[in-house]
Amino acid sequence: MAGLGSRMVEIERKFRVTTVDRTMLGVSKRIMQSYLSFNPEVRVRIIGNEGYLTVKGEGTLTRTECECPIPELVASKLLRMAEGRPIEKVRCSRDRWEVDFYDGHLKGLVIAEIEMESESEQVFLPAWMKGYEVTHDSRYKNQQLARIESLTVLDGELHGTSA
Repeated sequence: MAGLGSRMVEIERKFRVTTVDRTMLGVSKRIMQSYLSFNPEVRVRIIGNEGYLTVKGEGTLTRTECECPIPELVASKLLRMAEGRPIEKVRCSRDRWEVDFYDGHLKGLVIAEIEMESESEQVFLPAWMKGYEVTHDSRYKNQQLARIESLTVLDGELHGTSA
């Protein structure tokens, strides 16, 4: 995560996970997040008992991101002011991988992300996880997931049906 007032470029690939061996993952953290604005993208998040406010730029693979820690009490109040549905998830990490197990209206969705040094860096899913890349599919951006009613809606769009 970027430090107080810092600006960074995030290069990240994203995968929808179909199977994962959870025993291969490390410690988990509960995350609650919502959006104060979708355009520009302004997110408030609580991880454990720490709050964060983040502004993200446009893009899919490469984006500008500025994240600042904020008091948990402030983050809690901001969560209640947010647009869309709150996103609840449990994040587990291993090596450079972060695997998010969604809860609430997205229960059952599992997304893995990996931050890269450059756009040309090759990435392969580890043996303990299977899935397919969704980096360039805007439906898998968290701000889009906050706008849908349920995972059924997302899956219906992917299969050309409506929920």
